[in-house]
Amino acid sequence: MNLNFKRSWAYLKSSIASRSSLALAILLFILLAILAYWGWQLSGNQDSSDGIAVAATLFAALSSLFSLIQITEMQKQREASERPYIQAYFDDEYTGMLVFKVVNSGSAPALDVKIEFNPVPRDYANRRLSSVSLFSNPISFIPPGKEYRQIIIQGYVFFKKSRRRKFAVKTIYYSSSGKRFEENTTHDLSHLRHARVTPKQSDGYLKDIADEQKNIVRELSNIKNKIS
Repeated sequence: MNLNFKRSWAYLKSSIASRSSLALAILLFILLAILAYWGWQLSGNQDSSDGIAVAATLFAALSSLFSLIQITEMQKQREASERPYIQAYFDDEYTGMLVFKVVNSGSAPALDVKIEFNPVPRDYANRRLSSVSLFSNPISFIPPGKEYRQIIIQGYVFFKKSRRRKFAVKTIYYSSSGKRFEENTTHDLSHLRHARVTPKQSDGYLKDIADEQKNIVRELSNIKNKIS
């Protein structure tokens, strides 16, 4: 509770700091416009130099406002490029295993990363993934480029049984400045149904290698006979 309050307060202060300068510039521009109009009325339009001075003042104020808006946009772009970005998704590997990966593909560390499933898939031991240590508690720190991988079950077993194939995944995490991010995605694993087959045993692979070797020897023997 205290940690969430500190994080929210830090984010609030950074948000106020980024917006206060823009709001102040707008207020100053409005004030200058009012003062310029008031001065113009007092002058009674008697001196053209007064009009030129007013126009120059307004132009300078407007240029300052545009410059500040541009700086604010550049700051937003920099914050977006320097933020963490957590990707949480199901994946099938060359080993035939169905896994769930959590990757920080951003350029800044992610804090207190929490993953929620709906419905909750079960792994090879019939455990709910939400009870596995990787998901039962928030991951306190994930640096840029770091990947966590949780094995679920062999792919052909997953699709052989009558299991759900659509899962909603909610990812909640924070930046070091306290900004909260939330990603909601729905994963449909139906496209992997026919891609997962029962993996061969080691003796099956050895037999394939032996057969391939025999074919190579046979081809070399035929080439040698033709040459001789």
